[in-house]
Amino acid sequence: MTKKWLDEVYGKTNSELYDNWNNYHEQVIDGLGWKCHILAAQWIADNFAEGTEVADIGCGNGQVGIGLQAHDYKIDGYDINQPMLDRFIAKNYRSIQIHDITKAPLPKKYKCITAIGVLTIGHVDASASKNLADSLTDDGLLYCSMGKHNVDWYFEGGWSSQKDLEVIKIEPIHSLTTPEGNKQYHNMITFKKSKKT
Repeated sequence: MTKKWLDEVYGKTNSELYDNWNNYHEQVIDGLGWKCHILAAQWIADNFAEGTEVADIGCGNGQVGIGLQAHDYKIDGYDINQPMLDRFIAKNYRSIQIHDITKAPLPKKYKCITAIGVLTIGHVDASASKNLADSLTDDGLLYCSMGKHNVDWYFEGGWSSQKDLEVIKIEPIHSLTTPEGNKQYHNMITFKKSKKT
């Protein structure tokens, strides 16, 4: 797996990237040491009581839930890609279903929402901020990862100027290392619903 391969990932559509990515876990989780989903699971455990309803947007094959297996949360997984849901490996989700957050808010409001590997180039941009805000309860929180590509944080490409979500915290983290030893970084961002909307 090369840096060139990683760069090409960001140029593919969701379908091109995930429909036939049968070894995602081996390549990304095991091979690159991707850890944003682990941080999301820890954030949930640190901030929400067990029994809380959690929405995992872009749930893929269930990585956030795997990190919560020792806890009792009511996790609903949402993803735009049916083949990834067909390869679901987590056992502790209450439900999994197709949903495109760029088209509509979630079917119900949640106090806790994660979006790991979702708010990134070629996936979901800041035009979805209203749908995300409308999916949160008034006291709800959204925890997400946004990658650093080239020289600019993806956050600056529209998310910093949208009016629907308000930043509570931004934490830059080393998110994975390529086989060549190149480090990649992400911002882990906590949002709440903006009072301006």
